[in-house]
Amino acid sequence: MCIEKQRPCLLAIPIHFPLQCSYLPTEANIKRWKLDWKLRSILGSIIKSRLSSKEGYGNDLLGLMIESTQKQESAGLSMNEIIDECKTFFFAGHETTSHLLTWTIFLLSTNPEWQEKLRDEVMRECGVETPNADNLTKFKLVRL
Repeated sequence: MCIEKQRPCLLAIPIHFPLQCSYLPTEANIKRWKLDWKLRSILGSIIKSRLSSKEGYGNDLLGLMIESTQKQESAGLSMNEIIDECKTFFFAGHETTSHLLTWTIFLLSTNPEWQEKLRDEVMRECGVETPNADNLTKFKLVRL
């Protein structure tokens, strides 16, 4: 009797396989495949627009990768390799930035006197406006 009462609860518990079967069409894998396809198509369109541009490939990291690929046609990167590199730099930068911001917030929370100094400087330079990239050159303490 006790086992039969527990049976519906046991069936409701999701079963996780110890092996990562990324090739099976599970709900999570299908979602991941769709996101990957969408990201690849967006990056592919950006790369194609750079390739068809008459003004060059741009002076950023993507432009440098495309330029080096065009110079070294036989040993250059393929479109998929460029897309993979873009994804790597984006997600690595995202993670690094989030860690930096977390560490900054932690340090400010442990040093209330610095928190007050920085708050005063931002209010003095920006007033009620939201700080932006143009205001960063005005800050002295924030740049420390």
